[in-house]
Amino acid sequence: MEDAFAKKLRTHQPIINLNSVEDDSVGFDDDHKEFIRLSRLVVDAKVSDQYEVLMADVLIHVRDYIEGHFSKEENRMRDVRYPDLKRHAKKHAKFKKQILALIARHDDGDLSVLDEAPGVVLTWFRFHIMLDDLPFQKWLLERPVEWIATC
Repeated sequence: MEDAFAKKLRTHQPIINLNSVEDDSVGFDDDHKEFIRLSRLVVDAKVSDQYEVLMADVLIHVRDYIEGHFSKEENRMRDVRYPDLKRHAKKHAKFKKQILALIARHDDGDLSVLDEAPGVVLTWFRFHIMLDDLPFQKWLLERPVEWIATC
């Protein structure tokens, strides 16, 4: 007999199905579309016969991506005086630290990182977008255009 957790796991639907997100998806700017592409690479790498090489490359691309994206996003939040910037930036810093730690462990020869990385990247994407980025977008849309223009 299947327990409740096993049933939930079996029937779980991801918050964002990467296969259904097209490059012209409404609500995703170019930076977030790039993370969708990187997330798809994570999924593709897992089933590749060159998994180790691909995952190591994906981690480097994720690191490069987040350095630019997080800075842009936080600057935008600062420009518009987003009240939740501090908490949002802490989440960015935590994820960046996770990615840098995975890369460092990989560089030290720990190949188990390659099994951990997909979960870290995909979980971040699914939950951060829904729980952190979309509330910022909603907050911004609630501001009068005139107010935004003064920022």
